[in-house]
Amino acid sequence: MIATLVWATTAYSAAVFLIENGEWVDVLAGRELVAVKQAAKAARACPIPSVSKQYTEFVTASSLRYGVEAKLIEAVIACESAFNENALSRVGAVGLMQLMPTTASDLGVDPNQPQQNIDGGTKYLSQMFDTFADWQLALAAYNAGPSQVKNYNGVPPFRETINYVARVNATYKSSKGDYLF
Repeated sequence: MIATLVWATTAYSAAVFLIENGEWVDVLAGRELVAVKQAAKAARACPIPSVSKQYTEFVTASSLRYGVEAKLIEAVIACESAFNENALSRVGAVGLMQLMPTTASDLGVDPNQPQQNIDGGTKYLSQMFDTFADWQLALAAYNAGPSQVKNYNGVPPFRETINYVARVNATYKSSKGDYLF
């Protein structure tokens, strides 16, 4: 049985939830909330399209270079951009792994070049794991920023981040056969 504790807040309250085999349980009240049900729905795996195979060489090279499993890199790409190398988010994140321009610059990569985007994103994910020594926290930091993970001393209580971490984990499971955490 896989179980993970998550701190979550809404506009009206805060709670601690136990995610057990994909089910969200409000530990403090013993009941599910509407917001949590929405988060659980978001835990569906991100589809990995057939176009992903054209990036296998880049994913494998980055996996070996930074020690991050190829299936995890693919799960991040699937959830970040659905393998759309031209993806541009509403906040300006670019490419397959949705690198922010300043992050890409800090990593010394061109986010518009698929190979460099994958390499930079994998390097950044590896740095987040080195910082937090936990894949759940590394993914939360990749999504919300390491300062947010440090400020909340765990996964930040942002619906987007909670959903993101759950979806990457579900996507990883769908291709690897087991949950990452």
